[in-house]
Amino acid sequence: MTLGTITVTSSGSGTPVSINHTGGDGGAGYSYDSGTKSYTITRAGSYYLDEDISTSNSFAIEIQASDVTLDGNSHTVTYTGTDNAGTSGVLIDSTAKGASVENFAGITGFEHGISAYAEGADIENNTVYWNDYGIYSNNSSAKIFDNNASSNIYGIWSSGDSANITDNVACFNNATGNGEVTGGYGIWSTGEHATIQGNNASFNSVTASKSGVTGDATVSATGGYGIYSTGNDTVITNNEVNNNSAYASSSSSSSTATANGGYGIQSLGNNVTIANNEANNNLAYASPSSSSSFTHSSSTATANGGYGIQSLGNNVTIADNEANNNSAYASSSSSSSSLTDSSSTATANGGYGIQSLGNNVTIADNEANNNSAYASSSSSSYSSSSTATVNGGYGIQSLGNNVTIADNEANNNSAYASSSSFTDSSSTATANGGYGIQSLGNNVTIADNEANNNSAYASSSSSSSSSSSSSTATAIGGYGIQSLGNNVTIADNEANNNSAYASSSSSSYSSSFTHSSSTATANGGTGIFSSGNYATIFNNTASNNTISGSATATGPGTLTKTLTLTGGFGINATGDYATITGNQVSGNRYGIGISDSATGLTLTGNWINQSIVAGLNISTGTGTGDGSIYNNYFGNDLNVCATASSASRYHWNNTEPRLGTNVVGGSYHAGNYWSNASGNGWSDLQTPNETGYSLTPYEVTSGVYDYNPLIGMLPTETPTATPTVSPSPTVTASPTPTPTVSPTQTTTTTDNSDSYFLDNSDPTPDHTGVYLVITSATFSGSAVPGSLTTLNLVLDSRGSIQLSPQARLGLIPTNALAQSIGEQPLVYKDGAYVLTYQFQVPSQPGSYVYIFKPMQITRDPTTGKDIRIPAGDPVQFTVTVGTDGTVTVKSP
Repeated sequence: MTLGTITVTSSGSGTPVSINHTGGDGGAGYSYDSGTKSYTITRAGSYYLDEDISTSNSFAIEIQASDVTLDGNSHTVTYTGTDNAGTSGVLIDSTAKGASVENFAGITGFEHGISAYAEGADIENNTVYWNDYGIYSNNSSAKIFDNNASSNIYGIWSSGDSANITDNVACFNNATGNGEVTGGYGIWSTGEHATIQGNNASFNSVTASKSGVTGDATVSATGGYGIYSTGNDTVITNNEVNNNSAYASSSSSSSTATANGGYGIQSLGNNVTIANNEANNNLAYASPSSSSSFTHSSSTATANGGYGIQSLGNNVTIADNEANNNSAYASSSSSSSSLTDSSSTATANGGYGIQSLGNNVTIADNEANNNSAYASSSSSSYSSSSTATVNGGYGIQSLGNNVTIADNEANNNSAYASSSSFTDSSSTATANGGYGIQSLGNNVTIADNEANNNSAYASSSSSSSSSSSSSTATAIGGYGIQSLGNNVTIADNEANNNSAYASSSSSSYSSSFTHSSSTATANGGTGIFSSGNYATIFNNTASNNTISGSATATGPGTLTKTLTLTGGFGINATGDYATITGNQVSGNRYGIGISDSATGLTLTGNWINQSIVAGLNISTGTGTGDGSIYNNYFGNDLNVCATASSASRYHWNNTEPRLGTNVVGGSYHAGNYWSNASGNGWSDLQTPNETGYSLTPYEVTSGVYDYNPLIGMLPTETPTATPTVSPSPTVTASPTPTPTVSPTQTTTTTDNSDSYFLDNSDPTPDHTGVYLVITSATFSGSAVPGSLTTLNLVLDSRGSIQLSPQARLGLIPTNALAQSIGEQPLVYKDGAYVLTYQFQVPSQPGSYVYIFKPMQITRDPTTGKDIRIPAGDPVQFTVTVGTDGTVTVKSP
């Protein structure tokens, strides 16, 4: 026995051995150093700790033997030294294969709370806190289960292959400092074939802060990760990784703060599955400020990060995750109170729900909402400049090829830049982002997603009381879906209410002649944008996407104001061989945009209406494009915005009309249906016919024609014989020959619903035969723009043949507005025929005309099938929405 060390000899019985400072209870296999107050386990077996340990040694307990199980028995281990470099609370030596460490109530103060260098280490149900690394494992096949590794700098770090990191809590791990600071990781895994599942790795952070210094104050914070994984063939599932952050703040006359981090999950490996995780509210934040009374003052803020999930590898599946409210935020301010200059710069790069950089990736069934990038900069001095730049605010961004993006929510993502400067000032704000879904790769499918309410916003203001002032605001983004690659399919998505807005104001209050300039540029505000070749865009809804801005300049001298707006499309496709079909495009600045440089365009089966500027915009380019534009519904005050030269590049109708149900329910694919925002356009006013298209050309623009424009269509099915209805075996007709029944084809039926003739005639008819007219059109209750209300129509029979109460009659829509109501049955009541319908009142001011064809519905006596017989001329009613919000309805 060595002095100061107690050696215990094992009995070999297999009974767990108690570890304590007296040398144990007679079992063998461990030693105790009374000088360092530490233990060494040298033989296989089961051990349990019988007391708390406090030590300044490089380890409290070292396991040197394989197949050891060490039970902490709810005791604590504390480091009491001054320098914890190279220390471990429990150390599993590289020779201790298959060792297990479990049930410690608290291991604290060490560089590594638990460190495992052997293969197959099993670390379960331990609490480790206030260490540099809570749990560290660098060999293969580690099992790290059910531990609480919180309030360290790094919670869990595993560098070996085939690690299983499951059901741990790794929260509130934080690194702080006043210079370059790195840390704040919940779980860090660098091995291959890792499984990371069921963990809570939230509220991990890195903070760098410096203030109260003279001169330069530069800080950087790198970290703040929930889960960081670099290995291939990794599974990351069912984890909570919320509220992780990187924060940098500084204050001096020259101040720079950079934050890199704030990630829920970052994966660098290939063949990775990231599924069923929560990755919300992760943040990168940089906020420096500078001020000086006598010298130059400068402040620079850079925030890179704020990601829910970022994947850099190939062959990755990202599915069923929540990645919401992640953000990059940079705020910078600078001021000088003397006649010196002041500059402030804020840059935010990030704010992504999901970002994938690899190829062969599936991104499906995720929530990626409310992610944002925000930059705010202000500067004031004798000569002041302020710059705010934002790149980010994405729901989902994919840069790779062969990607599927399906069934995701990517709503309310935004990029916001705000800059202001004062006194001989220059202010610049640039916002790039605010995308629901952005894809840059080829061979991509984007289907069944929601991509709504995404926005890019830039605001800049500058003012000067002594000299010139300039302000520039640029907003690029606000896209529901943007695709830049070739061979892309964009189908069955919602891309509504996306917007881009730029606001710039400049003012000079000097009494001398000065210059004040203001420039605002907004580019985007589009539901779906595709610039690649061979794009297919079908069955999407892209409505109410807008772009707007303002530029103001005031002062006594030269004033320059420039406002540039580009975008506001429901769908904008500029590549060659694009197919755009079956989309609902309503209420956008422009419905659909194409380029006259693009060849092989097919634009068909789309419903394009209520556009603010124009339904279809053909931008002027090389003028070498070509394609076909047919079988679309245009319901805009200006249906086509194009030069005659650009419009002439396209065929506006099929050369020969083809059978097939067209966009307004007719039987032929011919030309387009040309309505307007009020529903009383050219096609609406044409007399319906049996084909549903007209041979009268419609002039699309000067000298360019649709030669077979669509119109309303009459029913084509006619009876083979006019039935005689019970109880009367024959029809008593008026002196006019309508209807006439062949005696050899007289049919008797007992179905009262088909007994539509009465046995008397109107002695003074207005029309021959059966003839219905609308005599009253009213609303029940209040009717306001955009509301649902009850429409009541009353129709009287004014023909020579009167109908019984059992007759079946209906109204068949013949113009596009009536199509939105559909076919409606009439009900006999109090001597008239009545329609009561829940009616959607139009939301925009205007007059809206709804045209129907009255029809009898009876049975063909030879086939037994229902047929329709015209019951008069078309009838109509008009709804008028006033600019003051009043709504009226009337019939002619």
